[in-house]
Amino acid sequence: MVFPSTKAKDISVKLNDKYIENVHHCRYLDILIDDMLTWSQDINAICSKLMKYIEIFYKMRNKLPPLILKKYLF
Repeated sequence: MVFPSTKAKDISVKLNDKYIENVHHCRYLDILIDDMLTWSQDINAICSKLMKYIEIFYKMRNKLPPLILKKYLF
């Protein structure tokens, strides 16, 4: 991945006579890093994961006693 620079527009990297593919984002230590160093890809991925759990907790709120909800949610 090439991070933004005024000098580095179209850089191609060659290793053992093979060109390495240029990507716009990659996952490193479970964080999505993009070539412009913004967190938009990572934020969108986290939000989509959280939306699944929010829906589950929302449906469970009337079915479980408050003591159990406090134990597992806080």
